[in-house]
Amino acid sequence: RIVQTDSNEAVAEALSNGEANLAGGTAWLWAREEMAGAVDVLVIDEAGQMSLANTLAVCQAARSIVLLGDPRQLDQPIQGVHPPGADVSALGHLLGGSATVDPSRGVFLEHTWRMHPDLCAFTTEQFYEGRLGTRPELSRQTVIGRGPLAGQGLRFIPLEHAGNTNASEEEAERVVALLAELLDGGAAWVDKEGEQKPLTLQDILVVAPYNAHVATLRARLPAGARVGTVDKFQGQEAPIVVYSRPPPPSTRRRAGWSSSTASIASTSPPRAPAAWPRSSPARRCSPRIAAPRSRCVWPTPSLASWSLRKRLRP
Repeated sequence: RIVQTDSNEAVAEALSNGEANLAGGTAWLWAREEMAGAVDVLVIDEAGQMSLANTLAVCQAARSIVLLGDPRQLDQPIQGVHPPGADVSALGHLLGGSATVDPSRGVFLEHTWRMHPDLCAFTTEQFYEGRLGTRPELSRQTVIGRGPLAGQGLRFIPLEHAGNTNASEEEAERVVALLAELLDGGAAWVDKEGEQKPLTLQDILVVAPYNAHVATLRARLPAGARVGTVDKFQGQEAPIVVYSRPPPPSTRRRAGWSSSTASIASTSPPRAPAAWPRSSPARRCSPRIAAPRSRCVWPTPSLASWSLRKRLRP
């Protein structure tokens, strides 16, 4: 059975007396003094976003650590001023300058379960040293309709404008026109199973790098449009993702720069844990796993890591 508690002390006691052999919690739990040596294996999820300092703080809880994550996704959020290198995650430190994990150090999950092959081809070349492939059924995914967003794969739609900083009315107008061309024309999309479905406003994500531009887009798009930064859409997916980017700071003084870029492929998320490979380098660890009849304790609703004890009751 699974028990949820907001008491760190209750988790420590349950593990020490054998009442529980599986526990999940954030770094605040595993870094506590009473958790030292509490488990045999500590599995850190999203290790591509967990700092090396936090990893060192929690590793005292176990003899072995398994890192799960993808350092090619979003970096860990950092506030304040830190020494150089403090922004690198634990997984990033382990991989060094490599984009993917070496087979001698970990396991690379080599298939995406979301992206169309045309979109994956760009992603694997840019971020994964050509090692990421797709499931064969994903080639069925496509957008049926009029305009440049029909079909599948990556689209680049340039738009010249000047004088904008962190928001652009011109970009917003272009995005509105692109979406209207599809939605007003009765567009549809085909999923990986080959089933054709009507394309609706909820099937489109509009992503922008700045909150000011998000507000500009939201003001012009129909009510209910899914608009936000990449942080908001972590783990989500959609048949169509439109990325609208005003000029970055280094180019804002140059006239005529900017672009709206649309990533078009059925279920092509801006950031999707199931779609991207999760590099998993690990220390030697072979926990025994028995039938799930043991008691589990979850200290908080938000889980950052979980652990296994060897002494699992059959």
